Amino acid sequence: MSYDKKTREVFIYEDIGPADFGMFGTATLMAALQALGDGDITVRINSYGGSVDEALAMIEMLSRHDGDVSVTVDSIAASAASLFPAYFPSEAAPHARIMIHNPWGVAMGDAEEFRKQADVLDMYRDSLVSIYENAMGMGRDEIVSLLDAETWYNASTAAEAGLVDGVGSGSMVEPPEMPQNRFRNAPVDLVGDPTSQPAEARTEAPEAPEENLELTNKLAMLRLKCKLKKSV
Repeated sequence: MSYDKKTREVFIYEDIGPADFGMFGTATLMAALQALGDGDITVRINSYGGSVDEALAMIEMLSRHDGDVSVTVDSIAASAASLFPAYFPSEAAPHARIMIHNPWGVAMGDAEEFRKQADVLDMYRDSLVSIYENAMGMGRDEIVSLLDAETWYNASTAAEAGLVDGVGSGSMVEPPEMPQNRFRNAPVDLVGDPTSQPAEARTEAPEAPEENLELTNKLAMLRLKCKLKKSV
């Protein structure tokens, strides 16, 4: 269940994307808002992110909701999930982590198609920058540098940076399992430290985790569907 009628909470505890792909998206949020009705709500986040399109559309939906919207980061708000605490009044649990980085995507086709995809990614980045600028009070160039670096924050540093408004007192919520190579700078306690293995166990490069391949394949299929629609 993605919402709780008694506490008037919505839970974004999965990857963000179309509900048809088994993720939390606009259709999921619409069902939750219809069930909760007008009035104040809290959106609770424990997600490694996903589709920027779906995240921005959900932010627009929540902005039009008849009632105050607040956000609590229960454990993880990474990538597109970080937009929610940056946009709405928010707090993070003491153990929470927040990450911001550049958007990424999947391209198929010739060199020209890849150049177009790069332009699209730059456009998405600019959308993210505008939200982070308002939240963090920084200039564009400084925020772009943080995105380029894939910057991780704990609850205290996120509050200092302006990504959340404060640190709450919530109880520990376990983060979702994260494939080791989904992000390049993830804290080792979230993915484990591969250097702690015996030397013989590190002689070969690890295969891409199944969960990471699954998300990549979902996004590739979604992009292919969009291309087919445009070509009709």
